[in-house]
Parts: sequence; structure tokens; C-alpha cells
Amino acid sequence: MSTAPLSLLSPAQVAPWGAKLAQRRPNREGLVQVQLRASTLPRLTQLSTWIGGWPALAARLSPLMPVPALTGQTARHGENWIARTGPEELWLVSPGNSALCSQATSALTPDIGHALDLSHARCRLSVQGAGTVPALQKLFALDFREAAFGVNEVRLTGAHHLPAVLHRTASDAFDLYVHTTYAHDQVESVFDAALEWGAELIILPA
Repeated sequence: MSTAPLSLLSPAQVAPWGAKLAQRRPNREGLVQVQLRASTLPRLTQLSTWIGGWPALAARLSPLMPVPALTGQTARHGENWIARTGPEELWLVSPGNSALCSQATSALTPDIGHALDLSHARCRLSVQGAGTVPALQKLFALDFREAAFGVNEVRLTGAHHLPAVLHRTASDAFDLYVHTTYAHDQVESVFDAALEWGAELIILPA
């Protein structure tokens, strides 16, 4: 994904990230080994049910899209990303005009579950580079070995009492989904943790 000048970003896209716009801080060796790319989300929908309701929800959604069997697993369906973020819930991250999102929302009748639009309530911070894992280890109490936290898996975690969903996209690359309200604080924490390896922050369009 290409970067965009701040003049081309809407106030809503820039606002969550506060004062830490477009920073580049090499380490003592002049290296930048952690790159942070911050963006708002075009569409994020939480599809959930109550305790014991998962089999019916999965049966209703499975004709429309792949439904991960276990918490922490993810799947792709075209441009849509699906994550099993809890025992009774899924996240569906999709383009703004996603037909799948509309279909899934319509499929969940009140006796099966419900859909909640979280597009305004979450932001995404993509972190990658050689220093990513040791930088994130400073913040999150997770086992980052790939045997324990594999590529394309998610973990519900948090730092400084702020919850987050962490998605491993490659060995040294992660997408961090954070509450929009606290996005500035969380990007500041990750950026500061990465300074030892050199860090760069870029703001992207959704």
C-alpha cells in the first residue's frame, strides 16, 4: 500500500494518531528497522452470538464465507479478512462497499446473533521490520515464537491496561487493531518501544 501526503487525508483519518505524524527516527547506527503504518478502517463488523450459540451462527455464515473453527484463527475471502476473535465472535474487515459484509449482516437474524459496526471504533497499526518482535515484546505479554503464535493467527492482548487485537501477518510483521479513542497513546507506546531499532511512522488512507 502506498503512502499518502497528509494533505490528501481526511481529518477523520489523521485525528486518531494525534501529534505523531510522519516521524522517522533512525537508531545510533542510522538504521530504521521498524516501520509503523497507521490507518483508519473502511469497514469492520463484529458478528457475534451468546454462549452456546456459536454452532448456529457458524452454520448461518458458512455458506457466505469461510468461518474459522477456533479462536485465534483467520481466513480470507477475496478482499475480506475474517478473524475468530473470541469463542462467540468473528471480526470481518472489508472494503467500504463490501457485498459480503451486507450479506453477513442480513443473515444474522435475532435468534442467531447480531452484527455490530465497529468501523468508527477501531484503527489499524501495521508494524514490520527486523526489530518488530523484540519491540512488541516490550509491551505485550505474549509468546511470540511462531510455534506458539503462528502467521495469520490473532491474539487478544493489551498494553498499559488498553486492549488490542494483534494479527501476525508474517514472521516479523503484525497488524495491531486498537480502540480509536486510545489510538494516539498506543501508537506512541509502540513507536517509543521501537526506537532502539530505529522507527518510522507513516499515516495511510483507509
